[in-house]
Amino acid sequence: MYNIFKILIVTIFVFADGQPYKGPNDPAGDIGAERAAFMDGNRVLSFFRNSTEIGDCCSLGYFTSKWPNNYDGTAMHDGIAILIGARIYLQNDTIPITSLPMVENLINSGEEIDTLYYIQSSYREFMDISPTNEVEWALYPPYGYSNEFDDYPAMSNRPESWPTFGWPSSENDLKWQGEWNGRFGRGVVKADLESFVVVNDAQDQEYLGNEDIVKYYPRSNIEIGNDISVQAGKPWGGLGIRIEQRGFQWMNPQAMDAIFWEYTIANISDYDIPEMFFGTLLDNAVGGESGDGDDLGYYDIDLNLCFSWDIDAIAVGGGTPGILGFAFLESPGISDDFIDNDADGLVDEKRDNLAGEYIFGPIGNYGEP
Repeated sequence: MYNIFKILIVTIFVFADGQPYKGPNDPAGDIGAERAAFMDGNRVLSFFRNSTEIGDCCSLGYFTSKWPNNYDGTAMHDGIAILIGARIYLQNDTIPITSLPMVENLINSGEEIDTLYYIQSSYREFMDISPTNEVEWALYPPYGYSNEFDDYPAMSNRPESWPTFGWPSSENDLKWQGEWNGRFGRGVVKADLESFVVVNDAQDQEYLGNEDIVKYYPRSNIEIGNDISVQAGKPWGGLGIRIEQRGFQWMNPQAMDAIFWEYTIANISDYDIPEMFFGTLLDNAVGGESGDGDDLGYYDIDLNLCFSWDIDAIAVGGGTPGILGFAFLESPGISDDFIDNDADGLVDEKRDNLAGEYIFGPIGNYGEP
């Protein structure tokens, strides 16, 4: 008999269509700013790094993800990584093409264009790395979002982990010194435990080497700072994206077996990016076994929920593991195709339009407001 286990529910938000980024002017991410901690605010124990990586079986052992969080708990996965994908189109080697209609028009007129492919992430394996094998081209946290003299990323229950002089606000301003930078407002902590991290992809130099002819400079006039610990003075690389990740845990019986992760993804580059994609890598290991074909999975399309379980229901060292559930609660649809991308009844999926008229039954606007 299995225990019912809900470990991870991911909800994703991005800036609304057409809304320019107005947040902090962060420096490039730096490996020196990396910190790690455990989310232990309810019955789920989960290790995480402030690079967005969740869990790490191979560096720290299988119990970096455990349910329940007691002596009877068993490991549930080997690790989780977010994946931000994009295609960048370029003309004349370095000139970005910022919309798909422009790409189509150039192709139809016989122009040659180049395409660069990106997957931005941070994980313990499979990462691109510099030619000298010294620097992973990954997501890194910039300084400013935790106390650099503390060993923890910013945690709501640990004031000494908060940035000493306040939280980065708009441009170079700081705010709320000595108070939690809450998801729901200044000093507001609605969950029993919250975490807050920020990363960017400035260190990704994959297409900016001396040998590269086709190059993409997302922030053409900005370099990685000279006061940074790796790749100082190199051009700002990657796609030019900034990600806020918040973790939430509640001890309420309805949520005490779940972790909620929220991602706010912003384009801080100089250009519109025609195509972007969000995904996750989940390395299964329900019960602690890894690489032995002992896990099965199933995806429920109607619930947007993926299940994974241990075939023999026996964990490493004994005990019965739970069932891992992984769900997307909300992700942005395509705003201008008038197709219900996420089966919620909304055809007009813009995020900066009028709400429309509330009706009982199927929801949303089925056309322009």
